[in-house]
Amino acid sequence: FKMLIGGEQEFTLCRRGHVGRAWEPLFNGVDVFATLQNCKAMDFCYEVERCMEPVGVDITVMHAEYGAGQVEMVFAPHLGLEACDMLATFRTGTKEIAQNQGLLASFFTRPFGVEGVGNGGHFNFSLWRWRSRQDFLPFGDLGFLADMKLA
Repeated sequence: FKMLIGGEQEFTLCRRGHVGRAWEPLFNGVDVFATLQNCKAMDFCYEVERCMEPVGVDITVMHAEYGAGQVEMVFAPHLGLEACDMLATFRTGTKEIAQNQGLLASFFTRPFGVEGVGNGGHFNFSLWRWRSRQDFLPFGDLGFLADMKLA
């Protein structure tokens, strides 16, 4: 079996704050998926997409999320360790791109304390026998897991 892994990452995009606060969310409000919120971070998102494609990070969706400054990017599935490498490349690259634009991309769960919505990462897994279709195992039959390799 091979493991196909897809997922999404949420992060908070921040800009330099006013006097007394080092960083603040790039935008406020909780308008998840709203076009007006998306526009506030779209130049940054397009730059992430432009830089990630050549290094194998396939972003399929990008949009504002529920929290202040919160952005979510969704990835196309990849096999095994390739998916893990893609995630590490995405997180590091996103932080570097933000820094180059004078911003901060924070993957901390709650970068501004306990207030508001937290960031997360969600992953979707499916097991495949690499033939022409997905094989489903009988419910409760997990004996194959001991022999499975991710790469």
